[in-house]
Amino acid sequence: MGSGQPQATTPGQLEVGPENAPGITGWLAFFSIGVWATPLMFAYYSIQSWIEASHEFEKSIGRPLDFGMVYLLSQRVAEDWNAAIFFAVIAVYVGLIGVSIWFITQWWNRKRHFPRNWIIFQAGLLVFAFIVGVVTHDPKVLQPRDLIVSMAHILFWWKSRQAAATFTH
Repeated sequence: MGSGQPQATTPGQLEVGPENAPGITGWLAFFSIGVWATPLMFAYYSIQSWIEASHEFEKSIGRPLDFGMVYLLSQRVAEDWNAAIFFAVIAVYVGLIGVSIWFITQWWNRKRHFPRNWIIFQAGLLVFAFIVGVVTHDPKVLQPRDLIVSMAHILFWWKSRQAAATFTH
């Protein structure tokens, strides 16, 4: 029982606990890459959004979007919806990066609730992307690959016996 390998209590069922944890191998290692890559992905998307907003801002105002202009925009949030949306997008990206880093700490500490929390996060991202896509009529918001990746994560973390046996603290 203490061999480090999962022990079957009944056919098809694994014992759960640190002494039976099979570790991060196989498919669990593959899907764990997604957990570790998520903050990097959100950082990349936030930088791309900043660059796109900067180009749009420079075209419309004739001046680059620098920190001085960000300060001036922050003064206009109460009157200008575009400024409010700009800061809301920044806040969403910062929040997503922070939550993603929190997930890495949960994964690293093998927290029992990590798989459930990750599933809720993935489902929430899908719902959020769908709503943003409907509101903005932007087909780029929810790409088929993103849908497939999120659904694969949801199904894996929900059904994986190895994840259930590994995340026990």
